[in-house]
Amino acid sequence: MIGTPFFLFFGSLSDKIGRKWIILLGCALAVLTYFPLFKALTHYANPALERAQQTAQIVVTADPKQCSFQGSPIAREIDFRSSCDIVKRTLAQASASYEVVQAPAGTTHR
Repeated sequence: MIGTPFFLFFGSLSDKIGRKWIILLGCALAVLTYFPLFKALTHYANPALERAQQTAQIVVTADPKQCSFQGSPIAREIDFRSSCDIVKRTLAQASASYEVVQAPAGTTHR
């Protein structure tokens, strides 16, 4: 019910100026608002999580050649074998924010 007036308004507007400009406006609005909105959501809905993220930052120090990209565009499990990949997968599955710092080749991951 809340969205119906928007469908009517933007539908008639797209008849006048075209869909491309409506879509581009929506994308620009998303670019400008997603990060601030999610930051505000964390701030107001779970302030304890926000404090934890600011005070207890997680740093993974590893040889970059031993670390793989953790995204899986086809949504299947990948069998990671290096300690860096196992740690990053565990942190990602726990929704923990982390930073990877480059270490010299052959360094033990910590």
